[in-house]
Amino acid sequence: MKLNESMQVSSINSEYIALIDSNGNPVRISRADLAEVIRLVMSEATKERKGLASVDLFKRSMQYYSPEKYIHLCNLTVYYANCQFLIASGTPLGKLPLGMISCRKGYLPELINVQGVNTSFRLYYRDVNETREVWGYETSSGGSLNLSIMANHGGTVKLETNNEAPEGLIRV
Repeated sequence: MKLNESMQVSSINSEYIALIDSNGNPVRISRADLAEVIRLVMSEATKERKGLASVDLFKRSMQYYSPEKYIHLCNLTVYYANCQFLIASGTPLGKLPLGMISCRKGYLPELINVQGVNTSFRLYYRDVNETREVWGYETSSGGSLNLSIMANHGGTVKLETNNEAPEGLIRV
């Protein structure tokens, strides 16, 4: 059977896509399976080469996190590691205080107020083996917590939430 004799794809919204295998025979593959195959064989994009977008790219956009939860911001493992976040949190919701969180290995993490004064966000850290973990907590139950990655050099961005305080956290 030739490709023109097989079921033709009439729309980009079709469930299957028609391809030709290595023997010249027409085959159909679901869009989801094709996307998974491409993801498995194609590397992430860098400044030097084309590729797929990194998941970290989406973490860089301003993300909302529920208040009254602990958020694991980043891990710092090497001596030069540092991460910086843009933060808008607290109340009133119409004009959130804006700040920056700076985390460097060997130094205490700090919250730097840029516009307004943030009185409801708490910054914590703990050292686990050779890793400094940096955590945050928005205390205002009616408030908002919005974070965006500004820079990451040698750190591991986590941005994972936890309902309970991890053991051994030290408030900055």
